Amino acid sequence: MRKSHNMSSPKTVLILATLDTKGEEAFFLKKEIQRRGVRTLTMDVGVRGEPYFEAEISREEVAQAASRTIEALLALQDEAKAMGEMAHGAERVAGKLYVERRIDGAIALGGTIGTGLALRVFRVFPVGFPKVLVSTVAISPYVSAQRVGMDVVMVQATSDFWGLNWLVRMDLERAAATIASAVEGEKPEQGTPLIAITTLGGSWLSYVPRLKKELRSKGYEVAVFHSVSMQGAIMERLIRQGLIKGLSLIHI
Repeated sequence: MRKSHNMSSPKTVLILATLDTKGEEAFFLKKEIQRRGVRTLTMDVGVRGEPYFEAEISREEVAQAASRTIEALLALQDEAKAMGEMAHGAERVAGKLYVERRIDGAIALGGTIGTGLALRVFRVFPVGFPKVLVSTVAISPYVSAQRVGMDVVMVQATSDFWGLNWLVRMDLERAAATIASAVEGEKPEQGTPLIAITTLGGSWLSYVPRLKKELRSKGYEVAVFHSVSMQGAIMERLIRQGLIKGLSLIHI
């Protein structure tokens, strides 16, 4: 986990949404996050009609990042393919924002296609970077653990996104509070070397408590990752990020 771009300045959250189909909801979410003292930066990934409001990062900029134009994407006459190209552009833009330390967290609104786009974009961010997804299909066979892939807070939308009502406002208010709290929260210290242990079956009770105690006595912190869940993929990402200094495999 990295330090914010300026620890004393207000935090900034990136909002990902299709402002032609979910613009009213995105605008409400934007205001709710700002009401909590957090700045926002909106990225429009829509490809259909006119956006509900003007985003700081327009859909034209996103398409250009994928070496395309909105006109070329519309000419495909295939929303799934067009959104796939937009996802590629959004990945590049979001990655650049993170590297430049211009954002401290990200939140997205999505239906079926938008959820896939958001999960793809979120993969450019490391483990520990706050990520929230409000989705109409968060709890469904469409979204598997493998598709989520890491530490994303998933919010199942109570009703579909077809304008505001008290159900939608309730979901968006909770999501705004979640991402605002996440970016404002204190980040854990990383001075102590972290050792990962991955386990399977009865080895947890037989070996891990004693091994963990021994490692901690030598000045290490220990994190245990379950082998039969998505935690294995998260552990691998942490290794690639350089945050895990050693690994113990106990599969019995």
